[in-house]
Amino acid sequence: MKPSELFFGLCRYYSSLGLTRDVSWSSCGQRTVSYFDQLGRMLGYNVTTEDTLTSDEEWQCPRKLHGKRIDMTWTNPDKNLYALALEHQGSKNPKKIKLDIEKLAQIGCLKVLIIYGQETNEAQNWIKGILKKTEDIKGDFLLLNIPHYFDKKPPMKLQARLFDNRGKISAVGTAEARKESITGLDFFANVKWLNMKR
Repeated sequence: MKPSELFFGLCRYYSSLGLTRDVSWSSCGQRTVSYFDQLGRMLGYNVTTEDTLTSDEEWQCPRKLHGKRIDMTWTNPDKNLYALALEHQGSKNPKKIKLDIEKLAQIGCLKVLIIYGQETNEAQNWIKGILKKTEDIKGDFLLLNIPHYFDKKPPMKLQARLFDNRGKISAVGTAEARKESITGLDFFANVKWLNMKR
């Protein structure tokens, strides 16, 4: 699955998560992760939550990450290779976000980091710095920065950044965070994805 398809799919189906002002932050995170769990299974991947990082015959886990957990992985059932690794970070604590970036950077597949209301440029710089140290590991890195509020004027935006394995931005996505007037459901509008020139 292409990163742009993940982005457009999340934006299109976000309202189906049933998120409103009355839903707690922990429920918001659980429903977002559940969306990716269900999507992976519908696409035919083996989905594992809280996957523990260990070495095997195909991959040497870095010592400092051994035993750490990845929130979710998708593996190809016929090859037993990672297709996607996802971390969901509800905290704005820079140490926790950087640790999630470090874990994801070590896995050779599409990496997805979901954060909430963090300064996008700050998170972007952390990702670039860490990916430059691991550029021999293949796989794009998708940052999804979901806003905390869906009822602001002007609307806050979902910010997406796609990085190549060297830490260069290869695409940018945005979507306006809106609230449905009758049901109060959170949704995204004016969704855009722009591939950068290489």
